Amino acid sequence: MIAEDRTRLLEFLDRLRGEDLPRSMEALDPELQAYAFAAWDELLGSGAFELLREALASGEFDEGLDRNGLGGAQLTFKLAVVDRARREADREEQSRGPGFFGRVRRKLAKLLAGSDVVLDSILSAIPVAGDALRELKEAVGIGLED
Repeated sequence: MIAEDRTRLLEFLDRLRGEDLPRSMEALDPELQAYAFAAWDELLGSGAFELLREALASGEFDEGLDRNGLGGAQLTFKLAVVDRARREADREEQSRGPGFFGRVRRKLAKLLAGSDVVLDSILSAIPVAGDALRELKEAVGIGLED
């Protein structure tokens, strides 16, 4: 794995933490939002993201990340899918009209599904964060589907 790919994966994690997951939780039904944000705060307090970032930045897991298709052209393609889903969600959020919330939620669910591909491969190669992050993200995605 080249350093540039590692940097791109770190940027992906930062965006998932700072933008994509919180944004998706805001689109949940109000009855789920409070639970989602409480779970999110608990996850952030656990240090899981920091452990994952440190492990990724160390370079110690590069071989496993490469085996999981997180380098070179494979990584470029996977991140392009996530970026495209993010742009679609951005466009949908800017439009208004009938069915607005349903359309936005579908686009955000698609963004999280695209993120699954990358995150699952990272967590498979770097098991330090456990399943809590993956499961919270999946639960938010399911919550967006109704």
